[in-house]
Amino acid sequence: MFSVIVPSFNQAAFLEKTLESLANDQGGLARILVADGGSTDGSLDILKKWSSSLEWWCSEPDAGQSDAINKAITHVRTPFWSYLNSDDLLMPGSLEKVLAVFQDPKVQWVGGVSEIIEEAKTVGEVRPMAPQSQSDYLSPWNRKLQYVFPCSNVSFMRTEMISRLGVFDATYHFGMDIEYYCRAVFREQIVPFLLPEVLGKWRIHSESKTMRDGLAWGFRHDEIRMAEMYLSFLSFDNQRELLKEIAVQKKWLVCRKAMHLVSKNKMILAKSELLKGVIRLPSLVAFRPWWGACRRVFGGI
Repeated sequence: MFSVIVPSFNQAAFLEKTLESLANDQGGLARILVADGGSTDGSLDILKKWSSSLEWWCSEPDAGQSDAINKAITHVRTPFWSYLNSDDLLMPGSLEKVLAVFQDPKVQWVGGVSEIIEEAKTVGEVRPMAPQSQSDYLSPWNRKLQYVFPCSNVSFMRTEMISRLGVFDATYHFGMDIEYYCRAVFREQIVPFLLPEVLGKWRIHSESKTMRDGLAWGFRHDEIRMAEMYLSFLSFDNQRELLKEIAVQKKWLVCRKAMHLVSKNKMILAKSELLKGVIRLPSLVAFRPWWGACRRVFGGI
């Protein structure tokens, strides 16, 4: 049996389909826990409608996605758990396939493949592959493999792992799942058993935080933090190389965030980002992309 946590906030357009994929398509294996952040868009009506199918739910203000997941984690009472964002889906029968893998008591973590969907169209997939080195977990900007971790909607763990890993770090707003997985890999030496099958669908749409800020700069911000946090688990040579990469990525992050603010017509904030960035990182004055960003933002430089 699986406890599947559904964090949600103002996702009424997708929430019911997500609940259907759990309650109707998983052979009774899903115990659904919904942590809603106090939605005002009709989500509450959907939750009331589905309340008899939910193990637990709440609708109240929270501090974001990680806080919502952590709130629901305290109500997990099954041998296995996962979380599924309220705009994502599980494929019919996915939990049965994952349960078959967990029959091996040595398996602590199972991941699968997730399609990426936009509206009703499949536009890609997240197909994780075993990394070529430990450094690959921490340097998504400089590895041959696109994905080394499963997408969060198709990542399943034994519940006993919570006592070892703790809850999500709520200071991460984009890469909280990846940081959790890094914890498993580096602190507990646990890697996922990777199923090559499509188990879910990850939805991208204009209102998702991935599309609003994540792809532009948010994920890179969190990835840099993770690289610094778990750097010490690498060999000396790999640490030295990763430190060089981190220094470059911090410069790029300043430029990426400033240009994203420009795209949102937030010019004052863009100027502030570039100026504060060069105070934090004086070496930006020798970084050509920073000068290019300054010309865009300030003009005539």
